[in-house]
Amino acid sequence: MHQFGDANVHDGVPFMIEDKKNLKTYDYVDLVIDVDGFGKQPVKVEKYNRITDSKIYPFIKYRGIKVFFPNQWEKHGHYDKPPMNLDQIFGVEPAQDGPRMRTKPDLLIIC
Repeated sequence: MHQFGDANVHDGVPFMIEDKKNLKTYDYVDLVIDVDGFGKQPVKVEKYNRITDSKIYPFIKYRGIKVFFPNQWEKHGHYDKPPMNLDQIFGVEPAQDGPRMRTKPDLLIIC
């Protein structure tokens, strides 16, 4: 499930998944909560930590995150500034300005 807004974040971005606490899981279907959005590292890490918080959403088993890298074809500045490196993405080292990923993502989407 792709999302860049969440009730646990309250940053003005639409929640995308209404009534998330009542999502159901099914046998043979791996539900991945994927955190999207481009921007600065501390904002992205804090959103990921809140959107995938197991205390708020105990049903979340798999987590994912999108990392947007600059590329020569993208003309609107839609990329992370700067993108996190793998050690930051997997919580080995803190992101820029201090926050750390609390739970390692199970899925990494590179855009």
